Amino acid sequence: MNGLAKILFVLVGLIGMIGSAVFAGMAYQLGVFSDVVTEYQEKMWFSNVAIFVGILMFIIFFLFFFIGLLTKRNERSIVLPTKYGEIEITDRTIESTVMYVVVEENMLRNPVVSAKLFNRKKAVNVFVMGDAIQTSRLQTNGAELQSKIEEKLKDMLEIEMVEADIKIHKTNKREAKGSHARVI
Repeated sequence: MNGLAKILFVLVGLIGMIGSAVFAGMAYQLGVFSDVVTEYQEKMWFSNVAIFVGILMFIIFFLFFFIGLLTKRNERSIVLPTKYGEIEITDRTIESTVMYVVVEENMLRNPVVSAKLFNRKKAVNVFVMGDAIQTSRLQTNGAELQSKIEEKLKDMLEIEMVEADIKIHKTNKREAKGSHARVI
């Protein structure tokens, strides 16, 4: 379940629980009022049914809320055939591999990596974003990093459809000196 669906489940659950609690409370008050008036005794079944429906709605919306809280992030995976059998590789595995390559090359500061897997086409699309450490050879560094990432993933996954998109931000040297420390 993605983040939007999780938020929707939680919100629908909360709003539904509040609405059904108000509905059951109003139905209970109607039941008490009709209990006082003796001529409405034969219509008491309606208020009892309304209270029961309100409690049932509360339970259903509580389940929506509970499901929204307990669901985990949907983890995508790709199944690849090998000579030893099929293996399943998740997007987090690919993201950590790409992060290893990015850190090894030392071209980006504060890198962010995301991977998109296509199981039917047996393809991987990787997006890398970060600030440039050295801005003099920005184009060649980006192309070099892209080729190394694609090469590493092709070797690891043994598939041909690998695409890496690199987005490098230029940082101001004065800003970089003042706010970042480099450990040697």
